[in-house]
Amino acid sequence: MYDEVDAGRAVDEWVRRILAESRSAALIGVLLQLGKYKPALLGGSMKPLLGVSEIYSMEQRLRVENSVNPFWSLEWSRYGEDAWNQARDWLWMPHRKILFFDLVMPLILHNKFVRSEFLQHYDQWKIRVSQRPDDADCQHAINQFEVAIRFFQAIEAGGEHLAEFEEWQQAKQKEAARDLEEMNANLHFLTLAPQCRKRIDEHSPFPSGQLGDFWISLLRIAERPDSESGEDRKADAVLGGLALMLRLHQEWVFQDTERVSFCRTQLRSFLDSPRDRRPYDFPESVGDFDAETFAAECGVALLSADRNDLLARRLVLSGLVSFRYATVEVTMRYAHQQRSLLGIEFQRMKSFVTDWSLCQWILHWASEWRLDRKRIWERECLPKIRDFERGESSIPNRSIAELDSIGRSRLKSLFSSHLVLRERQSESGWRRIMRRVGIRWVIDKCRGMPPKFAKPNGDISDEVESDPDREFLSVRHGVPQTWPGVNPEYLRAGFAWLDAATTETPVTDETVKALIDLLPVTLRGVSALHPTTRLQKTRFPSHFDDWLSERVAMIAIRPETQKYAVHLWEPIVKLGERGQFWVRHFLSVWFRTANNPALRPQDFVNVWRKMICLALDDPNWERNHNLRWSEETIVNDLLGFGMGMAVFGDNEQFVEPLTTLLPEFQRAAERWFKHAGIVEEFRGFCVRPAAVGFLLPAIRWLSQARLFWDNWPWDKDRFARSLVRVLQSVLDRHRSSIESDDDLRKGYVSLCGRLVAENHHSALVLRERFSPGNT
Repeated sequence: MYDEVDAGRAVDEWVRRILAESRSAALIGVLLQLGKYKPALLGGSMKPLLGVSEIYSMEQRLRVENSVNPFWSLEWSRYGEDAWNQARDWLWMPHRKILFFDLVMPLILHNKFVRSEFLQHYDQWKIRVSQRPDDADCQHAINQFEVAIRFFQAIEAGGEHLAEFEEWQQAKQKEAARDLEEMNANLHFLTLAPQCRKRIDEHSPFPSGQLGDFWISLLRIAERPDSESGEDRKADAVLGGLALMLRLHQEWVFQDTERVSFCRTQLRSFLDSPRDRRPYDFPESVGDFDAETFAAECGVALLSADRNDLLARRLVLSGLVSFRYATVEVTMRYAHQQRSLLGIEFQRMKSFVTDWSLCQWILHWASEWRLDRKRIWERECLPKIRDFERGESSIPNRSIAELDSIGRSRLKSLFSSHLVLRERQSESGWRRIMRRVGIRWVIDKCRGMPPKFAKPNGDISDEVESDPDREFLSVRHGVPQTWPGVNPEYLRAGFAWLDAATTETPVTDETVKALIDLLPVTLRGVSALHPTTRLQKTRFPSHFDDWLSERVAMIAIRPETQKYAVHLWEPIVKLGERGQFWVRHFLSVWFRTANNPALRPQDFVNVWRKMICLALDDPNWERNHNLRWSEETIVNDLLGFGMGMAVFGDNEQFVEPLTTLLPEFQRAAERWFKHAGIVEEFRGFCVRPAAVGFLLPAIRWLSQARLFWDNWPWDKDRFARSLVRVLQSVLDRHRSSIESDDDLRKGYVSLCGRLVAENHHSALVLRERFSPGNT
């Protein structure tokens, strides 16, 4: 069609045939683009398209969809760059950006024949809408053309009707203004909560001149009727505004008793009539601009001002026992910021969080095992809640390790009750299982009594050690040893204040002791390796484990924490292969701390030296001669061949400090360089600018270790290329040193000879360069 129009030939016959015979909506799109390309056709053979109301709404939807999801780009990318460029040029032709409405309106204004015919289409649209009020496409077309059509109708009816048109137009403008005002109010209502959260997070208070207007908007939102649907956001908006005012403008609020009364009324109303949990809510739900979170923040703010405020204490408690962990996180983070004003109340909150992690864990498994959850709530949970509400002077000071032990005992007791309940309820499968293993033995096992196959010293026999189910809840083994007795994810939320505390300078003893107290929970989840296969039948680190190792890694480099190293980071490093994923995550975060500009490279290297020595002296880091892939990976991470070189490999400030690690790396080379996977990563380490001091010793280490390499690495071109690169770098930098040292010269030549023998001829060039008389 484009070609015919460009050649000056008429296409009216084809247009009429398509309109008369075609039933394809795609061909309507062809005609639509042709009309945009040649607008004169719209006043001729393509005039019937002007009366199709669906085109106007459909075109706007397609424009939005194509701007958000350009599917054509994905579809044409598989055909190559040339085809993609042609498709782009075709789809981005200038006329395709024009809306059909923008071409039709000038025709109506300037062409009386088109206008006369279009008025008939408009009247038909009106009739359709009166018969089918839900016809959105037709109503959209009417709204687009209504002003212009009414104007022309008034002119055709006579000049005296223009006054009626102007009156109608003014009424429409007022109606549009009201709709716009209502829309803005609804938009402000819906977006107020996230806007308040953004201001709170950025600590961006209002200018003094805007406080009154914002307060009035809060009052108006509070007066709005509750939504008839279950999705009411009024509480989010009102409590978000109150949290903003109490956190950033508390003095301004307290200056007026009516403001204080409004705040307390809204907060008390929220506590007295909590809304139902949404269907899509779950403990790990993200988002911190809901009413529950804002209410807890208001409670912390009020409790900071008055420690005897019962309403504030109830609000804080609602945040600490919240179903969502995000609410607990925000509550504890803000309480940590206000700890100087809260005083002993912050200690009480930390103690409650620790105790509640035990209660929540027990409630969770009571629900899973279909036990009497209400009885546990009344006996074990309600007393703690009431003690916190009353603000008892004494604060429990139990360690997390102690609570973890208590929780495990309770889990065993609950599981035995669950087994008894299931045995009573079932007359088939479970009864046969109980008879087979002995119900009495199961109950004793769950209560912690030693099984019959336990050794005299208390160890478990090889039968249990080789049982693949020992890490899972089962009738035979009961609650696994790797299961915690407290809720780790709730602990992570309750100790979220450590995120800020670990970045403070200096790190306080309270922060370090909190991390040490949490470590046993994550270390329990690391199971022992199988004594024969050395395989690990356990889970990967949880979110709690990763979070805790990140917190420990961030302060492990601090000078003030070195006295706690034996309790802080050493237990993680000592896990070795048994906890490879725990150790690798810790090392990854720890190496990234080297980017801190305030850190002296020598201080970083001193701690690194302790870690390497600890691993070299610990049997968990190697149990036999043949390392598996996982063991090679963890050794590479420890020696800095991965994240270490990515962080400071090009930083020449580390050259001298890293040189002091040569004795430790020599011990590591004697122990681990017999494994080709480690040597392959070492080659990338020693050629980096920061490790230039390792190039010359590398020749001695590699020549001694080559006797242990099997044939596998030599079949890999990557290994050989890595070794050639090291030899070339050494020759370029230290040729004279190699020539003057017999051991270095023999080691260099032996490595080149081995490479040549394996048909890697690039080493032959290096050997020839190193021959006497060659430069």
